[in-house]
Amino acid sequence: GFFLVTGHSLPNELLDRIFAVSRRFFELPEEEKMKHTSSEKTGWRGFNPFGSGQNCSLASKRPEVKETFYCGEPPTAEEGIAAPPVEDFYQELRAYHTALLELSRSLLRGLSLALHLAPEHLEKIAFQKPVAKVLLARYPPTDEGDLSCGEHTDCGFLTLVCQDSSEAQGLQVKRPDGSWLSVKTDRYTPVA
Repeated sequence: GFFLVTGHSLPNELLDRIFAVSRRFFELPEEEKMKHTSSEKTGWRGFNPFGSGQNCSLASKRPEVKETFYCGEPPTAEEGIAAPPVEDFYQELRAYHTALLELSRSLLRGLSLALHLAPEHLEKIAFQKPVAKVLLARYPPTDEGDLSCGEHTDCGFLTLVCQDSSEAQGLQVKRPDGSWLSVKTDRYTPVA
């Protein structure tokens, strides 16, 4: 399942800045982005180009049409990674990561209360030392038969997706009957 998160603590200005810094990164020439490629040395943090084999779905027959930048948990997100590819890149990623963790904790408290548990219950059992990541992704238009990100189930306890509706509206949730529900949102309304 999913729900739209409104009335949250993520400042619109922060979301605007993270979308801007992400756009600036993905607009760099390929050779510049490749200087920031993820590898074992970087703890798999960094850039993954088109066709890098990071398919979301085991059913994908061809490489999915996307490029991504994975950032781990601050303050060590820059360890082993080259200098920032664009101005304020890591600074904005850290601010976004911190704000998402704060929002996640708030959501866990709300989910605990909805389940008639103590407010801190889910946080205590599932969020003491979260392995949380920020994944910036760019999904260009696809050709017939191509997928941007195939059918999959996210790993982990909680996923928050912020997408820019002016550029993408591909997020869908599979219903019990097998049909798909498109999730319509905007950059200021995360999907959980």
